[in-house]
Amino acid sequence: MNLSPRFPDLSSRVRSVAAGLVVAVALGAAGCVAAPRSAVTTTNAVNGFDRFPVVGPVRYQNDYGFSRGGGSRRHQGVDVMATRGQKVVAIESGTITTRVYSSSCGHSLGISGDDGGYYLYCHMNNYAAGVAKGGRVWAGRPVGNVGSSGNAAYAYPHLHVEVHPGGATGAARNPYERLRDAERRTGVITRPPTGWR
Repeated sequence: MNLSPRFPDLSSRVRSVAAGLVVAVALGAAGCVAAPRSAVTTTNAVNGFDRFPVVGPVRYQNDYGFSRGGGSRRHQGVDVMATRGQKVVAIESGTITTRVYSSSCGHSLGISGDDGGYYLYCHMNNYAAGVAKGGRVWAGRPVGNVGSSGNAAYAYPHLHVEVHPGGATGAARNPYERLRDAERRTGVITRPPTGWR
């Protein structure tokens, strides 16, 4: 792209930066976004969840903040699309603080993580055996199955994953990047890790 006719008094370096900005603005206006980053090698919960929440093949996108309820509210999580019945596991070790059914969230589960965060799952088909309010779970422990309960469309089973880093009363934060990071840490862990309490 030759910007010389447009900006005749600018040095070639400034013209190069200006050309880059023009291209970036044009791509952004066209709805293009950068490709997702590849998985990183972090192993702590600060940068990624301990486990990916659904075992098996999934599809998801960064739908945090999308319009819901005809524009009356914003999506507070990320929907992980999967086959009905796929296992759902705890993404962090912690205590189950909510296990309820509601017309919007369906079969839901709230985990107060040992890391201080609060993790909410919605639209599950059912709960795993032994999952009860007040119970402890370790990262990777099965807690339920993917479904479409509550206000989720039956034809689109998924797990709604919502994260509140400051605890249950804190603001929701976009979990997309942490989910991307956790993709390589998937599967069921049938026994608590050594030292788990």
